[in-house]
Amino acid sequence: MTNQQRRDTPPCAFKPKRMKLSVLTAALQELTPRSRRDPDPDLAIEEWLDFARTIGCPNIQLSAAIHPSQSDVPAEALLDPVANTLDLRAPFDRARATRVASAMKTTGVGLSDLGYFDNMLAADPQIRARKHDFMLRVFDAAVLLDCPAVCGFVGRNPDLGMDANLTMFESEFVPLLREAKARGLVYRVEQCPMPGWTTSDAWHNNLAYAPGPWIALHRICERHGVADQFRIHYDPSHAILMGQDTRSVFQYLKDEGYGFLIGGFHVKGQVINARGVHDIAEDGVATNGRLAAEDTELTDRIHLSYSGAGSKPMSQLSRINVNIPSYVHGQSGPPLIGQTIGAFLDGVAATSSSSVWAVGDISCGCGPGFSLVERWNGSSWSIVASPNASGGGGSILSTTYAENASKWNLAWALYAGLAYKVTPGLSLELTYRYVNLGTATTGLTNSFDGVTVVNATPFQFGTITSQDVMLGFRWNLGEPEAPVMAPPIIRKG
Repeated sequence: MTNQQRRDTPPCAFKPKRMKLSVLTAALQELTPRSRRDPDPDLAIEEWLDFARTIGCPNIQLSAAIHPSQSDVPAEALLDPVANTLDLRAPFDRARATRVASAMKTTGVGLSDLGYFDNMLAADPQIRARKHDFMLRVFDAAVLLDCPAVCGFVGRNPDLGMDANLTMFESEFVPLLREAKARGLVYRVEQCPMPGWTTSDAWHNNLAYAPGPWIALHRICERHGVADQFRIHYDPSHAILMGQDTRSVFQYLKDEGYGFLIGGFHVKGQVINARGVHDIAEDGVATNGRLAAEDTELTDRIHLSYSGAGSKPMSQLSRINVNIPSYVHGQSGPPLIGQTIGAFLDGVAATSSSSVWAVGDISCGCGPGFSLVERWNGSSWSIVASPNASGGGGSILSTTYAENASKWNLAWALYAGLAYKVTPGLSLELTYRYVNLGTATTGLTNSFDGVTVVNATPFQFGTITSQDVMLGFRWNLGEPEAPVMAPPIIRKG
């Protein structure tokens, strides 16, 4: 069918289809710390299924990725933890699939699709072949898990122009779609431009970033009989990141006869107009988009600011931008009454539902900003005074909390003191005490710095000691001591 024929074809009657609601497991890369999931590759899936059950989500989108020990990107260069909830260092076999199926049955949580987000058109042939081989493992896992689709990127060869990349798509990516077709799978392409994939100024490093390229790629697929395997997994936040009108995208596809092309969605909080009308409400931390600090209103809307987050995976929350109409800074900053202020929360740590700490910076746009620390007590937010450099310019990028831990130590104390009896029932005492509790350690530390969720080694504390000098009175509440009688005076004669 030509483009003109496609445009002239009367649209079919609208037939709504129920989509599977799911949460992408890459949203919390370290839900199961690597120290626990590496020795037991399917533990992370089981714990994610249970987590989805607790939050009432009926499905998960299971994320796969090349393990950091096998990735072409050094671990120290990664901006985000590797979200390999589905660990495919070893092939996903029938026994592993049976274990996951059992966990799905126990939790009542299903799978919407699998996800592997990588550059399938990498310039280096060996690296590209390794990524393709991994994608085939993902395909095979999807079949064993009875999952109908895989979500990922097309990617781009940064050394080539657009036309040459389209040719490369035909020779390198179409064979992957043939493999998907042979397994009865659909490949849904997520449209994030991935500007952080290169150190150059190239912005669109994923060919499938807009409706025009989608159609061009689909035409190539039609020529090779794999058009039904190629669909788009649309994320409006990426359209906003690129300055696209999210509604016009759908109208354009409809007008061009490609209204069928979008087969899935990724959705996250994002600004959709100048007022930032999206509200966020997660576990009571932000209710109806309102945060309150004692009697001072902090914000009437809260939205996510991408802040260059194109280098992050699509599920990664970036800095939270809080519009604050009125705010009095802590002891280290000047009052900013009545000024519209921009505040960014870079890091957050929650020790419980009634104890959440968020850190970042705040500025009125008229000079250097100041560090910002906020605490959630279970019902409201309050601002905690925080240190700043002289003249402002302070910012706190991350906050960390440590899990509970216990340790047995030999503790000992040394006492010394003096007492002075003021009266028979009252003593004045001066005491010195030295206490040695030994060393201490916390559980694993957890932090979020706006880019990376970190599960690090525990804090170690050296010998904990205390030296105290105490002054006090001791009053004898018992019977008073009998007075000592002077010996009688004996006279001679």
